[in-house]
Amino acid sequence: MTENAKPDRSINGVNGMVVFTYTDDLAKGCRLWEQVLGLTCAVDQGVCRIYQTAPTAYVGVCTLSDRPRDPAGVTISLLADDVDAMAGKIIAAGYQVIFGPAYAEEFDVYTCIFLNDDGYRVEIQRFGR
Repeated sequence: MTENAKPDRSINGVNGMVVFTYTDDLAKGCRLWEQVLGLTCAVDQGVCRIYQTAPTAYVGVCTLSDRPRDPAGVTISLLADDVDAMAGKIIAAGYQVIFGPAYAEEFDVYTCIFLNDDGYRVEIQRFGR
């Protein structure tokens, strides 16, 4: 490896991931990521904003006319060491909590699941107790 070369952090050629969600109101759809969780907008494409959630992971919020209209079947899971602190921010911001924060024995995770402004299930979790 040369002095300026970056180590290959890809897995079978994949070096990151973006999960896109959709909204009719971009400011409202971005509220959770930007205002509540304090994430930085890594890319603003005008009709889409992409927030970095981890070194190579992102969540995008888009307002597109030809978008999927049903958030059912989608859960965005964020891994965090302090689930309770993040859940506290989410609860204080008025989001509807579906579960937790509590230990889910079936999956061996400590988790909080809630609905975002557009009805997507968002989970904050830590593996194990």
